[in-house]
Amino acid sequence: MRTGFYKAVLVLGDVAIFYAALAGALLLRRPQLFSAEYYLAHAEVFTFVLPGCLIINSVLSLYNFRQIMDLSGIIGESLLAFFYNFLIATVTFYFLGPGLPAPKTYLFLTLLISMVLGVYWRRLWMQVSSSRIFATKTLFLGRNALIDQVIADLKTHEYSRYRLITAEALERWQTAAKGKGLSELVDLIVVAADKDEVDEASRHILANAVDGSIPVWTHVDFYEAMYKKVLPKSVPWLLIHVRQRKHTAYLMAKSVFDFMAAGLMLLVLLPFLPFVALAIKLTDGGSIFYSQTRVGHLKKEFRLWKFRTMRVDADKLGYLWNTEKGDPRITAIGKLLRQFKVDELPQLWNVLNGDMSLVGPRPTWTGEKQAWDMPDYPLRLLVKPGLTGWAQINASATDSEADTFEKLCYDLYYVKNVSFALDLSILLKTVRRVFQSDKYLRDKRRQAVN
Repeated sequence: MRTGFYKAVLVLGDVAIFYAALAGALLLRRPQLFSAEYYLAHAEVFTFVLPGCLIINSVLSLYNFRQIMDLSGIIGESLLAFFYNFLIATVTFYFLGPGLPAPKTYLFLTLLISMVLGVYWRRLWMQVSSSRIFATKTLFLGRNALIDQVIADLKTHEYSRYRLITAEALERWQTAAKGKGLSELVDLIVVAADKDEVDEASRHILANAVDGSIPVWTHVDFYEAMYKKVLPKSVPWLLIHVRQRKHTAYLMAKSVFDFMAAGLMLLVLLPFLPFVALAIKLTDGGSIFYSQTRVGHLKKEFRLWKFRTMRVDADKLGYLWNTEKGDPRITAIGKLLRQFKVDELPQLWNVLNGDMSLVGPRPTWTGEKQAWDMPDYPLRLLVKPGLTGWAQINASATDSEADTFEKLCYDLYYVKNVSFALDLSILLKTVRRVFQSDKYLRDKRRQAVN
């Protein structure tokens, strides 16, 4: 696979762009002072910023090949990266490095130019990596509904780093090469894992794949790599991965981090919270907080706390779906609090109590029968529920059974792949999700389906 090579090319391109952007910033700001010595002096100082920029780009999926197939995704992630890179660079210069010269406008211009050039650089990479020369030549052995869906999706994308090997091309190889030299035709083989056995021709191809060191994936692994979610139908495979994972130490460290971070966030937000409480009280005179029994890690029930955003009698209607056009139970101030996720802040207390984590699947209400009726839904309980999660940043609010199923697929991906890098990515992307409407995510999903 060329994945490592592609990532290295993208990283090296970002490094070159960073130093070119610095030169552009110096020329724009002080053209009369620009010289080789002037540039090298600033380049030496700005090098302190570069590693942080590359790490942020990586965490925000700007080196993720599925993500950078979508130009709108590139622009969105690049804007978010600019925000975090500027914040980290500011801390580096003004707090951690008192001996460093204050860059002021240079810093802003360098990161801004880097962001703009980075978008064009990834657009160019999309065109080159999806060409017939550089695309990963992929052969599917066996067919099922999921493979048919993946193939159809690959064909509809303008930019795809996978090029499908047709039956005709495979037949020509079998005839001309007499079953040898498969690596010249194929870079990756995807096998339908739900087949009890493969035919003789497929066994011959797989034998040649071993001789040619060609990677062989199951269709379940390929689906996960493509869409960053797991189908519940692959539960036995999922459980094997979860039982064998080696990051127990990280989960313990994560609990300590959750406690410290939640405590710090509560202290920072403390002056702001009374104003939220007053606004809720003045709306209808009802209670400020709302609590509900939720199901947590390994089916442990707990009381989840939120700022109240609905009428006092809202629970009488039970759990409602199909509220895409608006939920009549939500108050005026509640709508504002929900838009910016302020109503979730009291759950920091749940994190302090150890019932929740900052990152994880959202805790489900015990009365949400439609969700619990899904056979594989309890698998979400293998990790602590969270304030934000992989499903929350990738999918819209739950307004139908299809939405619930979609979120379950993302939650199971998180359960299988929980790690520091994934948690950090979710936390950083949550800021962007706050400003995205559910309608935007639904429209994006419909476009992907169509």
